[in-house]
Amino acid sequence: MSKPPGKGASVTQPATPQLRALALAARPDWNADQLDVAIAQCVVAGWSPDKTLLTVARLLVVEDSEARDLDVQAAQWPSPAARPNWDTGRG
Repeated sequence: MSKPPGKGASVTQPATPQLRALALAARPDWNADQLDVAIAQCVVAGWSPDKTLLTVARLLVVEDSEARDLDVQAAQWPSPAARPNWDTGRG
């Protein structure tokens, strides 16, 4: 039996190809290249797999959203260095 994650640990494992496939299947109007850039920006911003998954899921149900919205949100997220007292979600 696996040990439960500690505080700040991500509950999910990275599943970028599957997340990409789900997003493009659910939203065929999204640009695949923009989605790839946006998911990469989430990694650069230090987002956990949990945060990336939840944000993509939330954007999927917003009628006028596009993949670029994920990129914009990730780019606006403060870097881990700028938020030393915040939980980054990394294990």
